Amino acid sequence: MAGRRLADFASTLDLPSRVDAWPQPFSPYHWKLLASTEEGHWQAYVHLGEKSSPLATLWPHPWLRATAGSYRPLDASSWEYHSRFAGQEDDGDLARQLWLSNTLRDFRSFACHPARYTSDDTPQCIWFTDLLYVLPEQRPPFIYGACSDEQGNWTTARKHRMK
Repeated sequence: MAGRRLADFASTLDLPSRVDAWPQPFSPYHWKLLASTEEGHWQAYVHLGEKSSPLATLWPHPWLRATAGSYRPLDASSWEYHSRFAGQEDDGDLARQLWLSNTLRDFRSFACHPARYTSDDTPQCIWFTDLLYVLPEQRPPFIYGACSDEQGNWTTARKHRMK
């Protein structure tokens, strides 16, 4: 059923796409659906059960309940777009160039579903994450980017979790 929904959605995209369904933590009914194109990814979090699990309301931590609540039944799921390169500024060409550079070679070889991560706190950096590891309502665990120094040299950086 989820596979059919994902294939149906992917067929509406203008560009050829890759489609993936990834199991999610905390419940065998939680899945992430991804339809990817050259420029970005469409993502949906779905719950495959007949109804939402009442166990999620008993989970001890608010962040677990918030994450579990983001998985929607197939008929109520919504798709969210994540660009590979475009950000808040008109710097998509620079982001693409940096993504393909040696500066981000190691992260590029690691990332299955790379997407631009927009952050206002370091304007001299262009950040990326891998959607495979992103959970709803949570900050991505892997955020890597290229940061420019005063001489215009780009180096690899990792955005660490905030405390």
